[in-house]
Amino acid sequence: MFGSKKINDKIDFPVEGLNMTNYVINSKDGRKIIYDLYAVSNHFGSLSGGHYTAFAKNPIFKKWY
Repeated sequence: MFGSKKINDKIDFPVEGLNMTNYVINSKDGRKIIYDLYAVSNHFGSLSGGHYTAFAKNPIFKKWY
């Protein structure tokens, strides 16, 4: 169903070690597909306007900015 309402549901997931293996078809060599979060883009507002903020993790200092 299509609509024009913004989804505001909270999604809970690990920041490090997100295992996506079960969701990938034909993964090569049978290796696990593991991801670490390194950036986030947030939208505040409605579908017709709003503001964005972004956060990224510095790989050297391991800090979020």
